[in-house]
Amino acid sequence: MRLPFSRTRINLHIYCKHIGVARLAYADISISIWYGFAVPIMTIISEMILTGISYTLILRAAFYLPSRDALQKALCTCGSHVSAILMFYTPAMFSGLTHRFSHSISHTFHIAFASLYVAIPYALKPIFKTKQIRDKVILLF
Repeated sequence: MRLPFSRTRINLHIYCKHIGVARLAYADISISIWYGFAVPIMTIISEMILTGISYTLILRAAFYLPSRDALQKALCTCGSHVSAILMFYTPAMFSGLTHRFSHSISHTFHIAFASLYVAIPYALKPIFKTKQIRDKVILLF
């Protein structure tokens, strides 16, 4: 809100990213760039640590399950959750880092890739979360 903007306030992305809005300003945005870099990195690192601790505890408990079938089901569920997490965070981190550090990548690629990382994980999540669907997809391929 403190940044001065010109009359042209057209964001060229399909959704509002922090850096996209900051680049519309005609002032020095170096603090905003570092803020937009530090907050996602701290968020991702803290989420990775908490997720890692959580899955360590879940897997530790799963190996004490009495039946092999229950263990397999628990490992399958954890695997699908981890794959869904990786499907979202890997392209999100790539998109965020290319916005910050790569100025040679075309603006069209940034928009297309951001669209993919917003849409594809949610479209593929049922495949990874549902064993019956996943088995049919594996059988299809």
